[in-house]
Amino acid sequence: MKKIIAGVGAFALSLTVVGVAMAATTTDSQNTSATVEENLTLDCAASIDVDGGTPIVADGATIESNTTTCAVTTNDAAGYHLQVRETTQLTHTDASTTLPNFTPTWTGANAAQYTAGGGLAFRVSNVTGGSTHDRATLWGADTACGNAATAAELYAGLPSGLVDILEEDDYVSGTSTSTICYAVSVGSTQKAGEYSGTVEYSVTTGA
Repeated sequence: MKKIIAGVGAFALSLTVVGVAMAATTTDSQNTSATVEENLTLDCAASIDVDGGTPIVADGATIESNTTTCAVTTNDAAGYHLQVRETTQLTHTDASTTLPNFTPTWTGANAAQYTAGGGLAFRVSNVTGGSTHDRATLWGADTACGNAATAAELYAGLPSGLVDILEEDDYVSGTSTSTICYAVSVGSTQKAGEYSGTVEYSVTTGA
């Protein structure tokens, strides 16, 4: 006799749930700031013999000349203005006789062709460094010093108060050097001897 055994089979189902992390991102911004300190230096020659070391021939015709330099270093974004004034007119050792200044007196834009016998005159003859200076417009196209009685070299008499003689309108990387040309010529009645005076240069930033 066959026996049939009936049973119920049991099994276990195991489910594993894996957690998935969702990344969260946010941003923020920050303004940064810094201030660069302004630098400004001016270095001009301590003295100049305006006749170039050659005694001035008092004939109303001969023109003697010489140059000096002023070096400006600044990091100002708006450049700089170079200024000049005569603090003491060229005066004889007798303490009373003066050597005349060329006319016109410089007031900002009134240079003229030099006239022999016209006394002491000056011009900005050349500039190295920088790019937007107005040297040629104010002082003539010639960058030399010595051909004073030409239309390409414009001169003026020294002012008694500080006046701009050159404007650099933009930032200059490094040093900008201006060459100042002095010309002098006197008539036959000008008293012979030594004359001395003082000139002051100043620089201000363009801002």
